[in-house]
Amino acid sequence: MRFSKSARRTLRAASLVLAGGLLACDGERLRPGPPELVLTGPESGTVFSPDTIVIAVRAVDANGMDSVAVTVLGQSASTRAFAEVVLEDLLLFVIPAGLTVGDPVTFTGVAVDLAGQTTTQTLVLTVAARP
Repeated sequence: MRFSKSARRTLRAASLVLAGGLLACDGERLRPGPPELVLTGPESGTVFSPDTIVIAVRAVDANGMDSVAVTVLGQSASTRAFAEVVLEDLLLFVIPAGLTVGDPVTFTGVAVDLAGQTTTQTLVLTVAARP
């Protein structure tokens, strides 16, 4: 199949416009970096012993999240993001009996993005006396 001279010019011009548009987008690519992670507990900043507590996790990575795992007092809970940019979930933990009022309880979260980069965040709550 042969194209006329004017058709070839039109195709060439269209391909240059398209290529120029794609090159302009090149600078907007997402750059790899570790995810952001926030752990949130009760507003009071306290837990009781014994008790059950919910910890909210929020992890963000522009290139996609893989998972977040949280550990406390020998327990571990995790959640998967399945490549979503934002991972938000609630994780349930059991605070055992026998902790002393004033003791710190440290929750440690590790977020992993799709590139394998990690971020670690801690949340420290204090054991309080029951009212």
